Amino acid sequence: FIFKNLHLVIGDNTDSVYVHNIWTLSKLILTVFIILFVFVLGLYLLFVKKYIIPVKQISNEMHNNHTYKDRINVICNDELDVIVKSANNMLDSLEMQSRKILDNQRRLYESEIQNQKSLLSNLQSQINPHFLYNTLECMRSISSEYHCSQISTMCVSLAKIFRYSIANEV
Repeated sequence: FIFKNLHLVIGDNTDSVYVHNIWTLSKLILTVFIILFVFVLGLYLLFVKKYIIPVKQISNEMHNNHTYKDRINVICNDELDVIVKSANNMLDSLEMQSRKILDNQRRLYESEIQNQKSLLSNLQSQINPHFLYNTLECMRSISSEYHCSQISTMCVSLAKIFRYSIANEV
């Protein structure tokens, strides 16, 4: 054992015993420091392997993840695994929310297009009868000017028929 040559020097002793005891003490202190250094180095390497390397891997995965489709693929068996799973769950949630937003925007866009189409169709259906009535009225006015009562009567009758058919379609 390391302590077997250690002597406590009290009083007058020769220098060689004193030097021998100092040499033994210094070897003991050096041995303790080496053992502590190896122990601390081992703890440091264990800490690096268990925490620092996985944290760097997680960080790299997060920095390289530019889409919601990519997931963090780091295998850990401790608290870091909880963080990885939570981050992946968050990415799943973000992807699902993004899909919902895109679907809602697509449906809104489609409904706006449909609304514009129906508005255009409604306006076109209003223009066609209005144009037809104006044309018939113009023909009736010209026929009245030239005293053609038959043409005037036909225009009025035709306008009534159109009004009746349009009123029944709506």
